[in-house]
Amino acid sequence: MSESTTTPVSRDALTTVQEGIKQRLEAALQAIGAGTPDITFTIPPDTKFGDLSTPVCMGLARTLKKNPRQIAIDVKAKLDAAPIEGVSKVEVAGAGYLNFFLDWPVFMGMVHGQIATQGDRYGFVDVGKGKKVAVEHTSANPNKPIHLGTARCAVLGDLAGRLLKMAGYSVEIENYVDDLGRQIAVLLHGYNNFRDQVERQPGNKADYYFGLVYVKGSEAVEDKPGGEEIIRDTLHKMEDPTTPENKQAKNIVDQALKGQLETMWRMNIFYDVLIWERHIITSGLFAQALETMMKRSPKTCYKIESGDDKDCVVLDMSSFGEKYTQDKKPYKILVRSNGVSTYTGKDIAFQLWKFGEASGYFSYEPFIEQPNGRVLHSTVLDDPNVKKAKKAPKQQFGKADRVINVIGYEQKFPQEVVKSAMKVLGFEDHYANSQHLSFKHVWLPDQAFSGRKGTWVGFHADAAIEKATTKALARIKEQNPSMPAEEQAAIAATIGVGAIKFYLAKFDTEKEITIVWDELLNFEGDACPYVQYSCVRAQSILNKAKEAKVSIPGMATALPPEGLEAPEARALYYALSQLPRKVAHCSATLEINQIPLYALEIADKFNKFYHECPILRQDVPDTVKVARLLLVQDTMVVLRQVLVQLMGIDIPPRM
Repeated sequence: MSESTTTPVSRDALTTVQEGIKQRLEAALQAIGAGTPDITFTIPPDTKFGDLSTPVCMGLARTLKKNPRQIAIDVKAKLDAAPIEGVSKVEVAGAGYLNFFLDWPVFMGMVHGQIATQGDRYGFVDVGKGKKVAVEHTSANPNKPIHLGTARCAVLGDLAGRLLKMAGYSVEIENYVDDLGRQIAVLLHGYNNFRDQVERQPGNKADYYFGLVYVKGSEAVEDKPGGEEIIRDTLHKMEDPTTPENKQAKNIVDQALKGQLETMWRMNIFYDVLIWERHIITSGLFAQALETMMKRSPKTCYKIESGDDKDCVVLDMSSFGEKYTQDKKPYKILVRSNGVSTYTGKDIAFQLWKFGEASGYFSYEPFIEQPNGRVLHSTVLDDPNVKKAKKAPKQQFGKADRVINVIGYEQKFPQEVVKSAMKVLGFEDHYANSQHLSFKHVWLPDQAFSGRKGTWVGFHADAAIEKATTKALARIKEQNPSMPAEEQAAIAATIGVGAIKFYLAKFDTEKEITIVWDELLNFEGDACPYVQYSCVRAQSILNKAKEAKVSIPGMATALPPEGLEAPEARALYYALSQLPRKVAHCSATLEINQIPLYALEIADKFNKFYHECPILRQDVPDTVKVARLLLVQDTMVVLRQVLVQLMGIDIPPRM
């Protein structure tokens, strides 16, 4: 089956060739009286049918009253009258397809020229044209360590954010902190009554300690007489800003959250702003959003005047069918009759904030400086007395043109409701630009997860990273026994973190993941260590060239005509040419796993090239060495763009 092509804004080599073909095709079609039909291209499934193909002649039989194959022959004759840059020949195939074959020396020279010119900007496209995208991810309950499912959320969200930046968008990374929920009340109850039963071991992070305290609190109230009343009372006190419990809960949540952030920073995942749930309510944002909804669309957002749901504020979702209504009623409840907002109501209000349709009386203050030097901001109330507060944010967040919520698949329907609510309320653009990036669970072999039962121990991201690092260290020690221990440990940590991130990103988001350690840490293929090793191999070739006093050409050097005739060299250059297209395509579709799969493709093709095309052997002519060293350098540039820029995975100096 052929692959459809999408033209990115930047002029990558294949786009340049394709546009040259299109211009010549348009002229040829006009010359034979065909007018200006739409011209589309596909990439044939087998290179014996060319490198680009178009069926444009197939649709012209009625217009020209000719057989499509004869039309294709006539067009080919026009095209053959003068060369097309980057094309070696044109063939007519089947009932009237036109197949175009690349002129490989020219094409590879074009790819090299673009990589050499753009350097660490290679792969950047201008699809987004500076429009703002808000990406919400992680958003874990701050009562225990980040588990592997949430780590997958963070990895996907981080990769999406990096991908969108490379695609020309302005990106804001948001982390929503649920600091008002029942789980925080259980944690607070556990801390106030059972913390003496939990020993805080040296080296354990705050989130780990509070996770164990949370288990104690849960054991004390779950399915116990009066347990729910205890939690309701704790929750009520915790929500009152005048109580000691309120300040205590905030202090505990801050500590647990910082522990979670340390895990994310360890994985090179960073944020722009923390949005606290309490500020959605207490800042007046929810009330403002509700007022906006009722004024903008009074026929769909209104208060129930009678019946079982009297005094509830609802949003009529009947236009989207029965699945959007509850209990066979045509609406979703946003505010209950007692004045308490529902999860649906808060989610819709938060979505409106992201698009700049509600603001609330809060501004932003620095929360902490992250290890990459980026300041993480946090929402903060402008004034304890919300009614008198003046909205004067020093730093503006929200007001996005596109919103991406990275949330687990179990929230698929609630996210559909949030998206559909935008259309019900008349925000057609917001409806079109609301995206839910869903993903499924992550498991360890024969292990289930429960936060309240404490089965997260060993299932959390820190433990997985430690295990991956330990396994990588054993491999490094075996391969490099004389390497200093400190260097071995540093390299193992780089491999361990990279292996976890890569593994969580490479699977289709609609598939569950079960961690298989030998697959995750495969140094021979289909895993991050294999890609990292390919980078190390490429750098080693360049280092050996310097040691052997081989003149390594500068990147600006034109590609020599000899040395890259092998199919492996051509296949590698073709793969390198695809980065801008991958970025353009994946930033639109959010097919995040295509990026790690692309890294594996480049690593595979590079290693095939390495094995089939000697580079530094003494009998290799100098001009051939130059060409092949340039290809090695170009490969390093692209692998660095994919691993470091797009995936946030470091490359070790050696392995």
